[in-house]
Amino acid sequence: MKQSKLEYFIIIGCTLGLLILFPSLSSVTTTTPSQSITQSFVPEALVSLSTDYAIIVDKTMQKVFVFHFSEGMFDVVYEADCSTGKNKGMKIVSGDGRTPEGIYFAIKFYDDADLSSTYGSMAFDLDYPNVIDKKEGKDGNNIWMHGTNKPLRAHQSNGCVTLANSDIDTISRYVTLYKTPVIIQDYIRWVPQKVLTSLKKEMERALNFWIKACIQGNLEGIKALYNNEASMDVRSLNALMKYVNRWTAIGMAVSSYPTDVSILKHDHYTLVTFDHVISLNNDKNGRCGYRNLYLKKNKNKWFIVGDTLQSTTGETHFIARLDALDQAVSCDDSIKQVINNWVQAWESGNMERYGTFYSSDFRTTGMNLNGWISHKTMLSQRNKDLRITFEDITISLHPNRVVATFKQTYRSSQHSDVGFKKLYFKKENDEWKIYRESWRSLAR
Repeated sequence: MKQSKLEYFIIIGCTLGLLILFPSLSSVTTTTPSQSITQSFVPEALVSLSTDYAIIVDKTMQKVFVFHFSEGMFDVVYEADCSTGKNKGMKIVSGDGRTPEGIYFAIKFYDDADLSSTYGSMAFDLDYPNVIDKKEGKDGNNIWMHGTNKPLRAHQSNGCVTLANSDIDTISRYVTLYKTPVIIQDYIRWVPQKVLTSLKKEMERALNFWIKACIQGNLEGIKALYNNEASMDVRSLNALMKYVNRWTAIGMAVSSYPTDVSILKHDHYTLVTFDHVISLNNDKNGRCGYRNLYLKKNKNKWFIVGDTLQSTTGETHFIARLDALDQAVSCDDSIKQVINNWVQAWESGNMERYGTFYSSDFRTTGMNLNGWISHKTMLSQRNKDLRITFEDITISLHPNRVVATFKQTYRSSQHSDVGFKKLYFKKENDEWKIYRESWRSLAR
């Protein structure tokens, strides 16, 4: 057993003894992590965690912990010794030899081939300074979590979080760039999990207010949730308002919801991070990327003091997702109109016009386009009073193609049938053309 582990158990015993003797201390924080105590005590930083991982660095104990949340429980899945800045305290300026404190994300990975021997087997670049650090006037850069080829010694880095190569190799399995939080603290405050329930509810309420304001398409309403306009990601929010208002104007049902939500707390702020999903007509969903909302309380009211998008391309990526969702809706309308016109040509027996809906390389059941049109012309001549209806249409977008699936009912003087039709479309001379077609009868 490592010496630090023995120290933990000694502190656990003392802490639990105090809790028994003095029940009023039941919500007092503790710096004592262990696998058993995390069933009821959790780091104060982890208000709520999605089904992923979080990394917490304890500068005082020179420890790194990897947490996972599952089935209502926080578990320590890995822990390791680390070395932080040679000078203690919170990082303020570049070159001060201190490790920053805050909530960060790994934004770049370097393997052994990219690094000098100083950084061991691998490294992760952290997004210090984050938006809060910048507001507080802190500077510096190149704060990494990395390995070392030398024996690990406490408080020996220039500001990075350094681990033994074997430990950084293991921890890397739990890191997803731009998603896994790396929370650096002077020391971990351990509290009963129920203590965080109130803050969790307040943050969920604040997030719901933000989501609702976005879908209303009112930028002024969104501004009321921020401490000032400088805290807003104005470009992405303006783009969102433009699309929401346009979709609403053409009668689209617009809704939105967050997924993969984590709520994380630091000394000076609380962070809500989530994947923002927008839904149109309840059948077209667009995942617009992860967003970070940093909140502080002022006069008993929470205000957003920072707003960032977790992506290498930031607002550009977000706007591209909105544009893709908009194109998907426009594509739906176009494909539905093509199908309507295709049915009308089929019902009328106008086989010349019917053939214009197919691509030149159309193939089905062993027939090319000419063979298919000849076959359909023969059927049209034999089957009079043709009526075709379709319902439950589903349109899915794929690279370079669109697939439409629907239930089709066919009635004529000679034959009736109902089944599922699948049409495969591609662009040809800037028009949607059917290049494959399939049919599955429900009567068989």
